[in-house]
Amino acid sequence: MNTFPPLTKDRFLLINHLVYIFLNFCIPSYRQAPEYIYPASFNDCYNVAVGVLNTGANYGINIKKVVIAGDSAGGNLAAAVTQTLAEVLELHCRKQVLAGQVCCAS
Repeated sequence: MNTFPPLTKDRFLLINHLVYIFLNFCIPSYRQAPEYIYPASFNDCYNVAVGVLNTGANYGINIKKVVIAGDSAGGNLAAAVTQTLAEVLELHCRKQVLAGQVCCAS
């Protein structure tokens, strides 16, 4: 896959903060619309989450402290992935962080 989320100022500051407090983090590259149709992006993110939860301990990751987060469309993917992990595999993440924009029409 050649796609990667653009490095915005907010993402740059977040990555710097995570590195500063010594957290392990993973930013998956997933297939995006309109080139790829649903559920390609969900499947990519879900596979990364399952892989981290199943094999993260081998890489020094405390899998009991995994947090899944997303912004905008990534927030939707984070919500869908955590819901599916809880229902299908009974794998639970410590925290879910969802962010996004709100649009009000007047």
